[in-house]
Amino acid sequence: MAFCLLVTTMCFGQDEFKIYQPVRTTEPVKMDGRFDEQDWSKCARAGEFKSDREVGGTPARDQTCFRVLYDESNLYFAVECEEPQVDKIAANHKEHNVDVWKDDCVEIFVDSEYNRRTYCHFIVNTLGTRQESKDKNYLNEPWYACALVGTNSWQVEIAIPFTTLGVKPKPGMLMGLNVNREHYAGGFTEASCWSSFGGNGFHKPMNFGRLVFDPAACLQNTVSGARLEYERLRPELAEVVSRSGDIKVQEQFNRLDTEFKALSAAGKEKPNLEDLAVIGKLEDLIGQFKELKIIARHKQLRLVL
Repeated sequence: MAFCLLVTTMCFGQDEFKIYQPVRTTEPVKMDGRFDEQDWSKCARAGEFKSDREVGGTPARDQTCFRVLYDESNLYFAVECEEPQVDKIAANHKEHNVDVWKDDCVEIFVDSEYNRRTYCHFIVNTLGTRQESKDKNYLNEPWYACALVGTNSWQVEIAIPFTTLGVKPKPGMLMGLNVNREHYAGGFTEASCWSSFGGNGFHKPMNFGRLVFDPAACLQNTVSGARLEYERLRPELAEVVSRSGDIKVQEQFNRLDTEFKALSAAGKEKPNLEDLAVIGKLEDLIGQFKELKIIARHKQLRLVL
């Protein structure tokens, strides 16, 4: 079953929900930094990087774009960085795992378990010097990168084994992903990223975009998991809301309940971009259910007192 190439941004209020669908390789990928394999031309380009200095962000001055491939063993990234002052690039760190982020560099964040809490972090500068960690602790697991500097840009090709990420590729797999850049060339300092709505630093897995390998299976798995969580939360929440005696809390519960039932009915054979937005909406609703439970308990306690 074939799906169109996917890269999109959806907005919920001030929040962005970014999705990227990688392409499976048909030939080996050579780590030479050139992106000359035919498979790279089949990938959608993700860009529109924003400064991470504020909530929502503003477009980065020097833009970055990336593409993603995968096979049974690795995730592959092709990252292109605009740079009008290549002769002034900061490239001072040559030792593995030592302050590579202080140079002009690309940073890849992967939440391979999609738990919105833990992540692996990979950094590479224009010299090809690498640094990696998991939850800010040194990882020291294999991965590969090759960087090339051009006349008005620099680029890097990256391969990250699934074994390094601690997972095996499978149908319906969903990962958190952010691609970020540190810019220092010419004395202009800027941190920018693909999924930028947090405005509070790179190390925030709740702010990562989503890497969706199989849209139909991913949507089905997400809906199934959300239904299980909903069935676990709802009975106790309904009781607490009822005992709170607060009409507004009851109305909010009814609204969330109705909205969740409608969203969890999703599950098309060929999901479009709007259908995949259900992933973010369901996650948001589960979070609202949990917040409402806390509010209702406070109301109940006040009623008792």
